[in-house]
Amino acid sequence: YALHGHAILTKLATLATETALELNRLDGITCRGGWGSSRLGDPTRLVVSALARGHTGYELEAYLRHEYRTQIEMADLFGVVLVLTAGHTEAHLREV
Repeated sequence: YALHGHAILTKLATLATETALELNRLDGITCRGGWGSSRLGDPTRLVVSALARGHTGYELEAYLRHEYRTQIEMADLFGVVLVLTAGHTEAHLREV
């Protein structure tokens, strides 16, 4: 990370942005994150909600954990927070 940290962060933030855009195309899913979400302060975080589909963040967390073996940073009544790491790939995020 010492030599390539900026490139890794740039790649992760771009991947987060692309993932947020894809998730927002799904009916009933809202996602904030990536470069376009300066309010979050971390471009590698995604905040995802499925309330419009009738699912709480707790339900979404359980589904993602059991079906896709995805670790959720935090869940609440409204949604979940995911943090992308250097171990995440585009293929992994497309699967989810």
